[in-house]
Amino acid sequence: DGLVTALLAFNLGIEAGQAVFASVLLGLIAAVQRLGALGHRARAQRLAGYAVGTIACYWMFERLVA
Repeated sequence: DGLVTALLAFNLGIEAGQAVFASVLLGLIAAVQRLGALGHRARAQRLAGYAVGTIACYWMFERLVA
């Protein structure tokens, strides 16, 4: 009976979680930039790229082993 309500609540919860995560992340980036800690933009972008690549490789190997 409550399948539609459960799916709607689940999807709204997922969307709210993504919005909160994005807001926190953007706020953190703005705070770091305001403090001047990201004076070297290229270095920060390279570090972010390596972080994303590392996480992606971890997830790929985790799924291959499972």
